[in-house]
Amino acid sequence: MEFKVPQKQLFKIGEVCEMMEVEPHTLRFWEKEFEDFNPQKNAMNQRVYRARDIEIAYLIKKLLYQEGYTIEGARRQLKREISRLDHDGNGFPQEEIQEGLKRILQELREILTILRD
Repeated sequence: MEFKVPQKQLFKIGEVCEMMEVEPHTLRFWEKEFEDFNPQKNAMNQRVYRARDIEIAYLIKKLLYQEGYTIEGARRQLKREISRLDHDGNGFPQEEIQEGLKRILQELREILTILRD
């Protein structure tokens, strides 16, 4: 992917609009049309975008504006792109890797608790 997301945890909708060069209503429309594009909302009910959300927004924009896909075609292609991005070099989905690491961390904490007793 040629687009690089700035190093930051969370972004506001205005920041994402600047990066994508689109209006806020466009991002909100994409949220309704693409189930994989689902930024979270903070306690004040404002959208907050993580790096992953911005990568997906970039892919959507590229598919629609540069490659000329229809919304339906872009949905299908986005699924393929996300599937490809979610796999590391070993063919394991990133989500599975993260879940495995969380389980290992929890087990290590349990071991530490046992050793302290």
